[in-house]
Amino acid sequence: MRLLSRFFKKKEEISTKDLNFDEIGSFVDEEFRDKKQELLKVSEKFRKSLVNQLDSLEGLFKKLLDSDFEPVILQDKRDISNIVETSKKNYCSNSEKLIVRVVDSLNEKPSPFKIKSIVLETFNKLNNFSREALILLHPFGKDMKCIASGLKEFKKEIDNFESFLNSDYKLISDVEEAERIVYKINHLEENKIKSGKRKVELDKKTTELKKEMKTQNLKLSELVSSKESRNLAKLEKQQKEFELQSEKLMADATQLVSRVSRQIKGYIHNCKPDKEQIIKIENFLDNPELLLQKSNFFVDVIENVKKDLDKIEPDEKKRKKFLSIEENIKDLIKETQIKHKEISNKLIENIAAIKELKPRLTTEKFEKNLKKLDENMNQLDEEKKNIKLESSGDVGELLNELEKVLSSISNKEIRINKK
Repeated sequence: MRLLSRFFKKKEEISTKDLNFDEIGSFVDEEFRDKKQELLKVSEKFRKSLVNQLDSLEGLFKKLLDSDFEPVILQDKRDISNIVETSKKNYCSNSEKLIVRVVDSLNEKPSPFKIKSIVLETFNKLNNFSREALILLHPFGKDMKCIASGLKEFKKEIDNFESFLNSDYKLISDVEEAERIVYKINHLEENKIKSGKRKVELDKKTTELKKEMKTQNLKLSELVSSKESRNLAKLEKQQKEFELQSEKLMADATQLVSRVSRQIKGYIHNCKPDKEQIIKIENFLDNPELLLQKSNFFVDVIENVKKDLDKIEPDEKKRKKFLSIEENIKDLIKETQIKHKEISNKLIENIAAIKELKPRLTTEKFEKNLKKLDENMNQLDEEKKNIKLESSGDVGELLNELEKVLSSISNKEIRINKK
């Protein structure tokens, strides 16, 4: 009956504890403060023990260094005593230097896991030193056995320390993990609060920016569609038309000059006018647009050509052609000059009107403002993205993780009232 009762005994119930989030710190402190202090004391004992082990090993190496030995003679009669002595000195010196350096490091009281890392690395190095020196240091068998025994004890203490860290001391690691999660939750909550306030500010600025952009666009639209803008567009269109007409008059002038250029060149060659007149005539031939200026010079040149035409033009047909042109070219020149004058006046008036209107109708100011507002809007959007990233994280998952850690280290079912 007693045997059966052991199998059917009710499983021991695990107690449950409800905690508010702000009670976790005090709960951890009350629940684990004494345990933590005790574990830290054990850890400190291990540290001191490991230092003592290393001090003992250092003493063994000093003893080995001072040991005497019989000359070492090989079968081929070679005396390698000096080699053995040098090997001994190097082995002891390297080992002692390592031990002194490690003891100094351990006396600074690093974290237990750092201690484990240091002593494991130290043991491996000392063990390798011993393996490398073992053959040559055969004459010191007794001392080497003592060192091997010391290393064995050192490794045994390391294993005990590692076992302690992986079992009992894990409580401290779990407590530290709980504290880390609490800090992370608090940090996340603080970020969410700050982010919420900042988001409200950014939303307000965004609304203001959108309003300002709408105002600027409205003003720009009103300016573009205003009566003055339509007048400016009309003036700019007229400007192009006047410029085309002016270009056509220049082309007409070029054609008029080219029709009589042969005879004029003949006049220069055959009649030999004075140098100043020749320069003026050649200037007209090279720059026909000068004909558009109010001047009788070119007409007078044609008149002079006509007077000496027989002398200038030997071809009768070409003389007749020149005379037929000469009959109306004067009128054409005058007419062209009058038209050019009219177009020039219109261009001047038109340019003045455009110059007066354009500064009042420039969109540069609004476009610049809109560009700046658009840049500010992009900056606000980027800040909103960063805020979202900073405040990202699931508090619920962290709380569930915290419940598991606290339950594991307290042997109670911990339930945290969700914030």
